[in-house]
Order: sequence, then structure tokens, then C-alpha cells
Amino acid sequence: MKEKLLYLDQNIWIKLGRIHYGIDKDKDLKQTLNLIQDLIKKQKLIVPLSHSNFIETTKRQDKVSRERLAKFMVLLSNGYSFSPYVFLTSVEVENLVRKKIGKTEIDIYDYALGVGLPYLLGEEPRPRITTDKIPADEKLKLEKLMRDKLYTKEIVEHMLLNYTTDLQKDKDIFDEMISGIESEKDKESEIKDKTLRRRFRTARYLIQMFTPKLAEMCLKYKTHPQKIIPKKPDYDQIMKVFEEMPLIYTNFCLIQGQRMNPSRPIVVNDLFDIAGLSFAIPYMDFVVGEKFFLAIAKRDKLDQKYNIELFTQSELIKLKGYLDKI
Repeated sequence: MKEKLLYLDQNIWIKLGRIHYGIDKDKDLKQTLNLIQDLIKKQKLIVPLSHSNFIETTKRQDKVSRERLAKFMVLLSNGYSFSPYVFLTSVEVENLVRKKIGKTEIDIYDYALGVGLPYLLGEEPRPRITTDKIPADEKLKLEKLMRDKLYTKEIVEHMLLNYTTDLQKDKDIFDEMISGIESEKDKESEIKDKTLRRRFRTARYLIQMFTPKLAEMCLKYKTHPQKIIPKKPDYDQIMKVFEEMPLIYTNFCLIQGQRMNPSRPIVVNDLFDIAGLSFAIPYMDFVVGEKFFLAIAKRDKLDQKYNIELFTQSELIKLKGYLDKI
């Protein structure tokens, strides 16, 4: 990427939006926002939206505040967004397999970052119609129509303004997810030995998040899983494999850090924060995020590993000093 990438937590989008519309007054934040906008105009900086931003914005019930925030988001992002981390984990696992069998890796940015709805929701970066029942020239016309309609900032704004969701259904889904995570934490707490507990967490993550995708990719490339990871890997072997996949490794670290704090209850925003930061930390240049998760990232030295600058909401002014150097 020639442009630098800046990730903003939902709270920061809201904060800067209020500065943009003059609702709040803060000279330093106004200067920071002006600098961000200037760098965007000069094509030196991209501030993409995340799927979590989309979900949180479309949950807003106040039409005026939703419209105001949505328009500011599209103004600053220019319609750019990055795909949900769940979609991108498949790309990373595929790259791991490709690397092990000597094939060129996929550029994850082609899948992860761009303008339009497919990036926001997590789809193939290029629209394709695969049926053979449509003549080739008609398929080309339809694919162009898809590009013209779906790969624009206008469709991103339309969705932010008009997408509706069943709030109670969403709440029930998230409540069930959190209940499941809390149940897993309770089971982990029964393991008194810290080393065994850490290995238990790691094995479960391997089974839930990695193994199914590895099996899929090994089938695709007709290779044996043991060429990628040993049959009965120990902890160090698992971590070595994880570290070859930056997004998956970051996701693993954030989840483990969250669960190592038994006194802190898990909330819905944690799920959104982990989802956004899992891609932002290893693949962007600047992150302004939630203090708790940035502390985990720094503890695990992810900022040093991926050469990323991390800022909390209270450090927004500090960000300006770094952006001045672009």
C-alpha cells in the first residue's frame, strides 16, 4: 500500500464527527481532523470503515444522529472499508498453504481493502458470474453492472443510512455468543495450572478457528495437512504456525488476553473491538482503539512485531505528531 492506513474505533468516529459538525469544540482535535482530511485529499492516507462500524452505526435508532454519523463516515473514508476478519482468516490460511507448497501468496489487501459493499461485508474482490447458462458477452455486461453499482461509496452510504436490522434478534445472538464465551471461561478457571490452562486455550482455538479452514484449503490444493502442521503439534509448534498468519495470531492474542482477566465481564463491544483490531493491528499503520485491547497488544508486543503505532482515545492529539511526518 502506498497510502498509510488509519483505523478508528467507533467511539473515535463519533468523537471526530461531533468535531466536524461543530457540536463539540476542541481546537487540537479540529487540527487533527483537518490534517487527516488533508492527507486523504493528497492520497497519502486512507481511513477505512470496518464491518463493526457498519453494525454499530446501523443499530442507531435516532434517524438524525445516524444520518449525521453515516455521512461523516463516508466523507472521511471515501467509501473505503476492510473486510470482516472471519472472511480474511480463510485468505491467511490459504496463503499459509500456498507458501508451504511453493506457490505465490495472495495479496491480502486485494481481498481486504477497497471501496464498495463487497469489502464492507466480505466478498470476492472482483464480481464474477460463474453460470454457463448466460452468454459470455451478457456475463461481461452483468459483471460491469455489478462493479458500477456495488463498488462505489454511494452504495456504502446507502447501506449505512437505510439498512435495517432486528435489534432484538441481534441482541439474542450476541447474548448467546457471550454466554458461550463466559461458559468457556468458567471451564478454563477449573484448570488451576497456568501452563495447562494456556495449552487448553490454544488447543481449543486451533480446533475451532484454524483446523476447519486448513482442511478446506488442503483439499483445494490437494496437499496433506501434515505438510502444514505436525500431526500432534506441541504448544511451540502451534504458535509458530499461528505467527505465520498475522491476522489469526493477533486475533488469538486478543482473545486470550480478554479471557485472562476473569474479573472483567465480556460485553458486546469486546466482540466488535476484537473483530476490527484483528486486521488493523497487523495490516495498518496507525490504530486508535480501546484502551483495554491496546494494552493486550502492547503486552504481547504486537505493536513492535507489526511496526504499528497504537493510540487510545485520550492520545488522539499524539496521533497528529505521527501524521505530520507522512
